[in-house]
Amino acid sequence: MLSYYIVKLVSKLLCIAPGFIRRGFAAFLGGIAVVAVPDWRMEMAQANIKECLGVSEERAAQIAEQSLRRFGRMVVEVLRFPLLNPDNIGQLVKVDGLEYLDAAYKQHKGVIMATGHY
Repeated sequence: MLSYYIVKLVSKLLCIAPGFIRRGFAAFLGGIAVVAVPDWRMEMAQANIKECLGVSEERAAQIAEQSLRRFGRMVVEVLRFPLLNPDNIGQLVKVDGLEYLDAAYKQHKGVIMATGHY
């Protein structure tokens, strides 16, 4: 239960922290991820990247490490979710094709949605 309150506190602090603090904390978390991931997991990720993208071992290792470092930014962004609301989410998210979803709902048909994230 203590961990929950720690995460809530960190979330609140990140919601009010200036950008340079958030970026520094994100870089710190990304660095921890790079060190904390077991070697076998990193090797598996590199092998998958090499096979899927057809890149060299060096490039696959670089991509895998960059992915882990970006993990820190993602965590910081998620911890700032309490700031999102219907009025400001449009500044961060672009929605294309909403009319198709609305049309399907009006016909009382089921909808399967697939979305990407970057």
